[in-house]
Amino acid sequence: MMKAAYELRETERMKFAFRGIKEMIPTQTKEQRIEISYMLRNAVAALFPHEEGEIHRISEQVIHAILYADLPVSDAIGKYEDFFLAHMQSEETDLSPDALMIAYLQDHYHETGMTVQQFADAFGLSISNASHYFKNHVGMSISDYLEQLRMTEAKQLLVTTQKSASEIAIMVGYAIPATFIRAFKKVTGLSTTDYRKQHTETR
Repeated sequence: MMKAAYELRETERMKFAFRGIKEMIPTQTKEQRIEISYMLRNAVAALFPHEEGEIHRISEQVIHAILYADLPVSDAIGKYEDFFLAHMQSEETDLSPDALMIAYLQDHYHETGMTVQQFADAFGLSISNASHYFKNHVGMSISDYLEQLRMTEAKQLLVTTQKSASEIAIMVGYAIPATFIRAFKKVTGLSTTDYRKQHTETR
């Protein structure tokens, strides 16, 4: 059912399939749970042969949850669901999941309500899964990438406009100007005033 749902890009059908597995898991013995987890792993690996590393990581988490009960098994199984849904959404746009995530941040970084929670919600993922996937594929955290986008835009605005730091803060996504000013000083080593003066003098 999962294979058919993926091939047909039927998101609700995929969610239904995983819901059935999650409801069934608690009634199974430990050995049966392990067998089901390996069946899931093999099904996912067959559909995504180039994602072996990520699939292996999820598989280890599921097995660990079954053996040591450090995470509800249904939550661990949900990591496979998150993986499927992220790929289904990205393939509808012909972009890889990480490219789709980057594009989303580039489109929304200027919104003051843009948070890691909003980002995860946009992809139907938990914060932990979204954060791990992004860091693993992009090489930095979601919040660091978001800050990088905002700072790049802020530098440009400081040099090319006469807008105040408070105005620029709002324009690049900071609801509180003081937070932006502290972050800017931490990233560049300069205050917004000094950065503008230094870079406009050299133009």
